[in-house]
Amino acid sequence: MTEENKDVEVVGKEDDIDTIRPEGTKFNVGIIGNNSTTDTLKYAFSKPRNRIYHADGIDMKIEDVLEANPQIIFICVDTKLTDEGVVDAVELEDATLRCLQNTQSGIVIKTSLPVALVERICARNARVVYAPDMPSETDTVEEKINVGFHIFGGAPKSTTAVQEIYYRFSLISVSQSAHLSPTEAAFVEMSISGFMIMKKVFWNQLYDVVTAFGGDYHSVATHIGSDRRVGHWGLRVPNIDGGRGEDNEAANASLKGLIKAEDRLTLLAEVDKINETYLNREKV
Repeated sequence: MTEENKDVEVVGKEDDIDTIRPEGTKFNVGIIGNNSTTDTLKYAFSKPRNRIYHADGIDMKIEDVLEANPQIIFICVDTKLTDEGVVDAVELEDATLRCLQNTQSGIVIKTSLPVALVERICARNARVVYAPDMPSETDTVEEKINVGFHIFGGAPKSTTAVQEIYYRFSLISVSQSAHLSPTEAAFVEMSISGFMIMKKVFWNQLYDVVTAFGGDYHSVATHIGSDRRVGHWGLRVPNIDGGRGEDNEAANASLKGLIKAEDRLTLLAEVDKINETYLNREKV
């Protein structure tokens, strides 16, 4: 627990998450939310001897999840962005609190959150791990299940337990993982999103410059990307749907959250503005 949170009242059982399953019993998984992340988790944990309890939200069968008291509960409740640019996570916070009060389950927050909310929701109890989805090109289950790189923010024993649960009881690929504090995990996730969009903006601006003098942009970009320090990711312009810029909603939301958390990131603030300009262009 960080120095700033040491006086915060801890709600519910504070023990670390455990991965032990008595021989001959099922591994019970709770999932709260209704989006592509929940679809991925339901598929990933649909293995023999696993039992899944799913609630669409805090008002849709959450009691079934609480009564089951599963070994682990994934909270994937969507947040809302207000007109003032503030992230509204009331339902997510409510779901987390109810799980802490009414179960002894390990709790994994899968929804991407700004730093202030991560510190408030995820850094106060050893049972809560912040493990947001890493940005992917599509929301297909196949792509999301094979991302490979995962970020786990929380108490060390709990983050290790969540990784072990992925290995033992799911189909989720975990080729690389980072075990950090919740706040550090938030900065890693948001920074990756910001770098993705920064690269996409660079390629889009280069496309405009090269095509303006009649050059073959993709030949130029492919050779640039062949330098291992640059790489080929994001250089295809326009997008497959004829649009421009980085249109990944989750990545864009994470970038805006990072900019809001730290006003010294002036480069990324400019990247966000330029990307919005490209997104608002008519499709090719």
